[in-house]
Amino acid sequence: MTKLFPCNPKSKRLLIYCSVVPHNFPPRHRLEFVKRLSRHCQVIFIDLPGGSYPSPFSSALKFSLSLVDTFFKFDHCFVWEFFRFRRLNDFGLFLYLQLQKLFFDKKVILYTTSGYEDRIYRAIPFDYSVFDCPDIHGGEFEGSRQWIQKFDLVFTNTRLVYNFVSMFNPRTMIIPSGYRSGEALSFIGKKIPDSVLFLGGISQRIDYDLLKKIVRGLPKLHFYFLGELYLKKYYVERQDSLRLKKWRQILVYPNVHYLRDVPYKALDSFLPFFEVGIIPYLTGDVFNNFSNPIKLYDYLASGISVVSSALPNVVSLARDYPVYIASSPEEFIRKIKQAQDKTDKDFLKYKKNINKLLGQESMEEKLAITLKNIKELIR
Repeated sequence: MTKLFPCNPKSKRLLIYCSVVPHNFPPRHRLEFVKRLSRHCQVIFIDLPGGSYPSPFSSALKFSLSLVDTFFKFDHCFVWEFFRFRRLNDFGLFLYLQLQKLFFDKKVILYTTSGYEDRIYRAIPFDYSVFDCPDIHGGEFEGSRQWIQKFDLVFTNTRLVYNFVSMFNPRTMIIPSGYRSGEALSFIGKKIPDSVLFLGGISQRIDYDLLKKIVRGLPKLHFYFLGELYLKKYYVERQDSLRLKKWRQILVYPNVHYLRDVPYKALDSFLPFFEVGIIPYLTGDVFNNFSNPIKLYDYLASGISVVSSALPNVVSLARDYPVYIASSPEEFIRKIKQAQDKTDKDFLKYKKNINKLLGQESMEEKLAITLKNIKELIR
């Protein structure tokens, strides 16, 4: 059994946290959120799509024995493991949760970050359901309208997503994004000269033609890429081969440095050394259009000016923060130069606004509001 974090052993709230991610475990901010939830609830973590990553059947007995122990000592949030034969596995989950309700008077809360209906939900005898909807995928709502209408609560973190989701479910509200702690890092410090950073996955979201022109147009600047390569690995699409080819062409340039993925604990220590952070995303993509990029908060918290494609949720911050919007390669190049020319003194003008934004959108605020609404829901 994969135990994640200590949880409240006396809680009568059993929260089933379902996260749709292309990894064995979700992004760091979701894991951290579960860690904090587990101080108040008992939590079982299910990686979606449920059962798509079955564990070896040889480990089923060990998991089952560990599972029995949780009836008497449910003191850790843990990952529910899936094995071959699927129906038997689903029945095991259903039976376990029903026994928790019957013998320990638990209220089962389904908490999911996916709008798609997954068959695993049928094996969860939940009393209440919460949909945490940070962004929207193409076709996600159109094909799951009835399922989304059933949620007791829907959380969104931007006005744009709220306006869309509330058309499907009136029990929708805006809460903080919770992407990081509210504490800002140092705004002033020594920078790597002529440095431009892209933080995040090398994925389908990037406009590779735009990126190539930016790199070619700024040969004296150094572009650093920090993130895992997703192409032809997660959420595989037909155009991934072409995207991967374009990415490899970009890597050939002498001013491009791919640092690959970096442990989260190390990120905060060296992010402040970069001058400019970029978000060169496709603007015609549904997911990008509704997104509230995590990297935006990481850039600002680290004292990094931002140059981004015209994504609605980023555009809304351009007036009051060191955020520059570009709609073409030429404009990107010009805005990067403009951001690079700013001094520490210029950046400090935004310090109050940045600290306020990070506080309002912090994980601490999201946790407090989430727990408050769940408590009101189960009264």
